[in-house]
Amino acid sequence: MQGWAAIVMGVLSGSLPWLSMMVLHKRYRFLQYVDDTLGVIHTHALAGVLGGILTGLFAQPTLKRYFSPIKGSPGSIYGGPGTSHDQVGRQIVGALFVIGWNVVV
Repeated sequence: MQGWAAIVMGVLSGSLPWLSMMVLHKRYRFLQYVDDTLGVIHTHALAGVLGGILTGLFAQPTLKRYFSPIKGSPGSIYGGPGTSHDQVGRQIVGALFVIGWNVVV
């Protein structure tokens, strides 16, 4: 991804977990029953899923070839019609797999 996209991703991945921990956690009672003293759900789960989805959104085709020789789709911003959400979908499937694995294990 480009530098500007990394800055956007850093701002969102830093702000959203804080907002989630400070505002949503106090507003919704069911979140207060979760024993999450260190805020792991907010900092790791939320920021990790958001980072994965934003990576799928901002993946640039010219930079992607340096990391993966397998031909794949670019991010949603650079993708063509019909294939533009393919990488975001892969990121979401990956996040759901990791969440499922953590629940099972």
